[in-house]
Amino acid sequence: MRSLNCDTTWTVYGTTRLPRLRPKPGVRRMRKPLINKGTLEMIPAIEKSVQVPLAPSDAFRVFTSDIALWWPLDTHSLSAQNGQSAQSVAVEPRIGGKIVETKPDGSTADWATITDWTPGARLSFDWYVGRDPSEATQIRITFMANDNGTRVDLIHDGFDRLGAQGVDIARGYQTGWDGVLGQCYVSACQRKAA
Repeated sequence: MRSLNCDTTWTVYGTTRLPRLRPKPGVRRMRKPLINKGTLEMIPAIEKSVQVPLAPSDAFRVFTSDIALWWPLDTHSLSAQNGQSAQSVAVEPRIGGKIVETKPDGSTADWATITDWTPGARLSFDWYVGRDPSEATQIRITFMANDNGTRVDLIHDGFDRLGAQGVDIARGYQTGWDGVLGQCYVSACQRKAA
């Protein structure tokens, strides 16, 4: 199996939002908290940011149309869980479209459903790779132009709905996005810009 090294140097400006322990007076809490190990704990969203040397429309295109060229299918796919590398992954370019893995035997598996498709600006989807769609977490990606190209911000939220497993799943994605977004995606953008 190939490792996650995508042959680039990279910088990830990742932060984790800390939950507010008490709501402000008069403000209703919007999310139901997770009860974890006897304490009231909300699972914080994962936030990652990367800088790429492309215009927002090109950065969006690399993330969506070219996803099969940079996504590490040999380590980050349903097929990888069975020791195989997926044939491909594709994004159906529309609201309601799917992100779909094609497995080695030609069968397919949905990873996500697109909820916002604004080329060059925003992409959002309900992410349920390997789970029932009712257990989806939410991923929001924005593409903002700046003097050096585009800042790409990713927020992965909704781990509370996964119950006691949500904390461990969020921890896995916290480091997983560093490699997938911070290494593989950034490397693909750098190759496109060269």
